[in-house]
Amino acid sequence: MASKPKLEKRTWHYLHQPADYEVYCMKDGKINKDHKVTWSEYAGMIWCYDCNEDMKGFGGIFDGPIPFNATKLLMGRTCFHRYNMVKKVVEGPVMRRGLMHYRIDKGLTKKLVVERTSK
Repeated sequence: MASKPKLEKRTWHYLHQPADYEVYCMKDGKINKDHKVTWSEYAGMIWCYDCNEDMKGFGGIFDGPIPFNATKLLMGRTCFHRYNMVKKVVEGPVMRRGLMHYRIDKGLTKKLVVERTSK
């Protein structure tokens, strides 16, 4: 019997929930939009509360080219901001030569991380 591949621990996750990116549970090969999902503790995976398991899921907008500026218009400025779980900071995207890079967003880190942990 073949063993399951070892899953890599996630080091960051987007601030928005998977459903905001049209990422859904794919249990039994069908898209389950009504299942509640969140980012898994494992890289590249989501956690489905209804199925009680980690899975790849339906890739949503990540399955194709992502129109960065159009997504910002639809979801707002924080559309691709992410929480770095190792550094415990919020990182914002910066486009350079058509590629997305990340830098620390001090304002959102203060608002979302420092203020929440000090309460």
